[in-house]
Amino acid sequence: MKVKTLTAVVVEQLRLLEGLLGILKQETIELSKIHLDAIIETNSQKEVMAASINANAALLQQALAEATSHEGMSANATLLDLAAKLKSKGNVEISQILEALDNTADQIRQVATINQEIAECFESSVTSSITLLSQIINLSHTYATSGDYHQEHFGPVMVNRKA
Repeated sequence: MKVKTLTAVVVEQLRLLEGLLGILKQETIELSKIHLDAIIETNSQKEVMAASINANAALLQQALAEATSHEGMSANATLLDLAAKLKSKGNVEISQILEALDNTADQIRQVATINQEIAECFESSVTSSITLLSQIINLSHTYATSGDYHQEHFGPVMVNRKA
């Protein structure tokens, strides 16, 4: 029964990670469209999902401790250790779920890296644009009364972020 409980908790962790992957893929789309309201919403969804993943991780640790104790393993045994022992007994279910978890985690890392790169490029682009606008605003070209062209430099000017 302890192994069945652990299996259910591991399956739930997989489901949560797949949900996070879906949110990250949606974030990639929104980042590429520069749809700021949707990006804010996906960030909110990621926070909720992260809280759920962390809550389930605590249950996972508890279920793992109970299952390893039930199987006569040390308290320091990992989920991989337990999966190997169960596999040797003919129970491959947890091993298969762990493989799916590993694949999902790899996909999450890849999509998160892509999203970070997109966000950094967007930030760099916005920073360059604001710098250029600031330089244009801070440099006034005027004609003097004599008709000569003069450049007058003014102090720094704050530019509204929405500009």
